[in-house]
Amino acid sequence: MRLYVQWTKANAEDWVALDLDTSSQRRRVWERLPKKAEPVGGEIIDNAAGWVFAVNVQGVHFEGYDHYAVVPLASGGLRVIIWNDDPADFTPDTFVAQVWTFETVAPDPKIGGALNTRQSRVVYAGPVTRAAWLATGPIENTVILPWADFTPPSTTITFHGIWTTNPDQHYMVRAFHGWEEWR
Repeated sequence: MRLYVQWTKANAEDWVALDLDTSSQRRRVWERLPKKAEPVGGEIIDNAAGWVFAVNVQGVHFEGYDHYAVVPLASGGLRVIIWNDDPADFTPDTFVAQVWTFETVAPDPKIGGALNTRQSRVVYAGPVTRAAWLATGPIENTVILPWADFTPPSTTITFHGIWTTNPDQHYMVRAFHGWEEWR
């Protein structure tokens, strides 16, 4: 399945397309990408890839997270795991992680057999954040669990985000990629 990643760079660039699947040649594409260390403060944002600005799967954007991981599924889909737990920016009460599962686009009987995405997610949240999520009422294809139930994925597939003073420059150079591309 295709995934787009946009790197945090001093001179922002468009998405980079990655085709990930479970074949032996492409299974480890994500973890073989250039990776920078987790930011601790004082880093200089240069033009080398390694810190994630955003990820896009089926038109769903993930940006502004401390950590990003992607796992190809045997079904041909992808799992995207994102979370915020930086103690400089969040307290344990507000930590949050989302584990999204994206299956291949397929006919949906709820809409007369038209093609549709098949997405689900599990949200893990500290008490304050979890209460806010639960207050919204039921969310289709979403389960909300306590933060304590979250297990971060392996460091080999975990990439890090970094704050940038000018995120707009990244938004402005991105091409549109909607869910229809995944048909």
